[in-house]
This record gives sequence, structure tokens and C-alpha cells, in this order.
Amino acid sequence: MEENKEMECISVLLKNSTLYREFLLEREEILKHKWIESEKRDMILALKKRFLIG
Repeated sequence: MEENKEMECISVLLKNSTLYREFLLEREEILKHKWIESEKRDMILALKKRFLIG
């Protein structure tokens, strides 16, 4: 039981740390970039398909 409280306390400290917040911001930026690149790829594939078939 005391171990659970200790783990919870550590978890709260991590979530409030500057380093963890910076990590989350960096992760969000990476995911955004991946999404943009995926959209570009899909658009290019759609254009290729349209011009090759159409």
C-alpha cells in the first residue's frame, strides 16, 4: 500500500517536471510532422493515380 503511494508521488512529480513537459511538446511536434508527411504522400499518390488512369 505504501509502495503505491510512493509510485503515485513519483508519477505526479514526473508529470509536473519541465523535462517531461518538453518531452510531450517534442512528441506532439513529431506526430504533427508525421501526419503532414502522410497527407503529402497520400496527395501525391492520388495525383499519380489520376494522371496514370485518368
